[in-house]
Amino acid sequence: TFPAIFSSYNAQRNRYPKTYITLILKLLKFDFEKITTIITTYNKWRFKMINNFSKLLVIVLFFINANNQVAIAKEDKEFNIGVVFDGPSQLNNVVLNMVKHEIDELTEAEFYISFPDNKIVDGGWNADKIKSLIDNLLSDSEVDFIITLGAIASDNIAKRGDLPKPVIAPFIVDPKIQGIPVKKGKSGLKNLNYIVVPFTTPNTLKDFLGLGEFKNLAILYNKNYLDAIPALEQRTKKIAEKIGINTFSFKIEKSIDEVFKDFPAEIEAVYVSPLLHLPETDFTKLVDELKKRKLPSFSIMGTEDVKRGILATNRPNIFPRIARRIALNIQRILLGEKPHKIDVYFAPGEQLAINMKTAREINVYPKWSVLTEADLIGEEETETGRALDLNAVVNEAVKENLDVLAQKRNLSATAENIAIARSNLLPQLGLSAIGIMIDKDRAKASFGSQPERTVTGSITATQLIYSEAAWANLSIQNSLQESREFELKMLKLDISLSAAKAFLNVLRAKTFEKIQKQNLKRTKSNLEVARVRESVGSAGPAEVYRWESELATNRNSVIQAIAQSNLARIELNRLLHRNLEEQFICIEENVYSENLMNSTNTLPKYLGNPYAFGIFKDFMVKEGLKNSPELASLNAAIQAQERALISATKKYWMPTLALQAEYSNILSKDGAGSETVSFSPGFPETDDTNWNMALNLSFPLFDGTSKYAERRKASKELEQLSLQYDAISEKIEQRIRSSLYKVGASFAAIRELKLSAEAAAKSLKVVKDAYARGAVSILDLLDAQNVALVSEELASNAVFDFTIDLMTVERAVGKYYLQLSEEEAQNYLQRLEAFYIEKGFSENN
Repeated sequence: TFPAIFSSYNAQRNRYPKTYITLILKLLKFDFEKITTIITTYNKWRFKMINNFSKLLVIVLFFINANNQVAIAKEDKEFNIGVVFDGPSQLNNVVLNMVKHEIDELTEAEFYISFPDNKIVDGGWNADKIKSLIDNLLSDSEVDFIITLGAIASDNIAKRGDLPKPVIAPFIVDPKIQGIPVKKGKSGLKNLNYIVVPFTTPNTLKDFLGLGEFKNLAILYNKNYLDAIPALEQRTKKIAEKIGINTFSFKIEKSIDEVFKDFPAEIEAVYVSPLLHLPETDFTKLVDELKKRKLPSFSIMGTEDVKRGILATNRPNIFPRIARRIALNIQRILLGEKPHKIDVYFAPGEQLAINMKTAREINVYPKWSVLTEADLIGEEETETGRALDLNAVVNEAVKENLDVLAQKRNLSATAENIAIARSNLLPQLGLSAIGIMIDKDRAKASFGSQPERTVTGSITATQLIYSEAAWANLSIQNSLQESREFELKMLKLDISLSAAKAFLNVLRAKTFEKIQKQNLKRTKSNLEVARVRESVGSAGPAEVYRWESELATNRNSVIQAIAQSNLARIELNRLLHRNLEEQFICIEENVYSENLMNSTNTLPKYLGNPYAFGIFKDFMVKEGLKNSPELASLNAAIQAQERALISATKKYWMPTLALQAEYSNILSKDGAGSETVSFSPGFPETDDTNWNMALNLSFPLFDGTSKYAERRKASKELEQLSLQYDAISEKIEQRIRSSLYKVGASFAAIRELKLSAEAAAKSLKVVKDAYARGAVSILDLLDAQNVALVSEELASNAVFDFTIDLMTVERAVGKYYLQLSEEEAQNYLQRLEAFYIEKGFSENN
């Protein structure tokens, strides 16, 4: 019973007041560390927790008095671990530090784990030396554990049978071909736990084939691996032959140059096994040579090699997971579990990764089906480097959108109506010339007053002194132009909202694409677990087939998500008048902080309760009615119609008054009658020059009742515009209030859906772990995964919905706050605060 109590205490020790326990133990002159040692030693028993502190104290006193129970000394908790590497490599320290970190994380405050420097050795890539180093560590009394961080060392130690001390060999490729025992998924050998990490599987080569068909494959091996484990070459060769691939083996010992001395011309692709012994310069040389020869390459080492220039891999970086597995197995052994009873199979995970920069350089273009599930490294380099954020999108749309530009041109054209209307009030000057030819006999009979052929030039000037219609037209055209200017502002606001929505939809689509790809990764991971379960007899083939079906469905979902992302990108490019296929980078960090109402915590503050929210709605309606370009446009139209009504009324009694002057001169005359006839002296004679001036006053007395009809029409149209103004005011108020309700709901939904997504993710993790242990069925995991997927989509969707709703509110109010200057933003906040004070609101309401 006592061990069970202490074990339970250790498992949940954070519940206990350690300070008080430590104080009591000090008062009793007893070493607290010894008590902790006792507790952790019995940690393998886990029974019901006893939460009574007095009972715990009684048990502590019992152990103090029972001398035979406190014989475990502090140094018994200290363990030294020896490490054997195959040979020098730049990855040695990286992997070892990962292992140390994971062990420290898991065993902190329970055990003292150390890695003495003189117990960390490497065999120089020599199998005999590695064997000798292992012998030394096995016989070294200062070493409690051995970890072989290399395939050669792992192979050597796993073939020795029972071992004198715990050993973890984490790099066994294939127990069967290596002649290493395996019993029901365990080693079955005393003190031996190994981990199976296959270098090559049918899936690795199939994924490589998915990038492009080939028949002849070069495989680059570390010569030291093949010398120590020759069966590796035959294993890979058999896997390749089953899928129709011919292989050419190249054993690299010291330099990459030896590979390309007699490189067969028929080689179509290159498979790169772990070349840990190569320095970085040689690996870079290898990558450059493969690119130069336009040869697709595939690495089994994972994404780190792909980042260094290899074309592809289907394995993520396995070292962090291997380090975690090593630490977990060491913890289990320290807590009393036998090494030979710990599972040896390990699912390294499969995730296709492609270096798109390398692909472009060697002219390899993966299929859509491949791109849907691959991690694309270097993809961003295909983008133009053009970065867009929400504010930039809105500003660019207002400047570059074709609809806006067309409306601006129309506004410029209609502005000339004002000049045309004004021209009627300015002096009019006309110049004319006329040539007349009459019959000869009439010309002779005119006595020189009407020559046979005459050319006369004249100039006429007219000044309208007063015309009600002309003055009314000028005023009306000014008002109509003002109305059209507000219509342009409306269009800009609408285009801004459309561009903002398009930008947010691009972000939404990209987020959904990431979520679908992540879900695809989960399915692939679960498929791997199902295959492992099938291989050890825990599941049947139907379970594997079900995950394969789910994988195909997920691939289709990724394809659909990519299509939606492209559609959203094209829509945004259209609104910005860009090449529809142009790539760009979306910056989403400022999507929310740039919005005044969100960044100043206006919404959380004023949507907190119904009373505050009611005042906020009233304020926003007041702002909206004041800023609305729709109302301003209608108001200008009403002014124009009012002036038209006044003009129609004045027509009843206001005349039109104009002044006109004309000057003419006969420029030439010839033919009959062109000679001047002299009459008796003193009789006045006319010359070739004439002029006149007239003042014209006109007033139509009766025009068939058109005056009355025009006035009635103007009056009715004014009434119609007034009613339209009221109707639009109501619609604006409704739109503001409705959109604010939507904002309140979507704002609240962000937190709730985020909590839902987090809970679903935790549930999925628990169910997935249980599935791996065989504790739940595949249906339970599928259900948990689908719930997690839907929850994650809803959570991300809520953020975008909220932002779009907020932009819709700002459109209804007639002003986008992200475009305000700092001074304008402060003025807005001051008006808001003043409005709340005016309504008698305080934060205590």
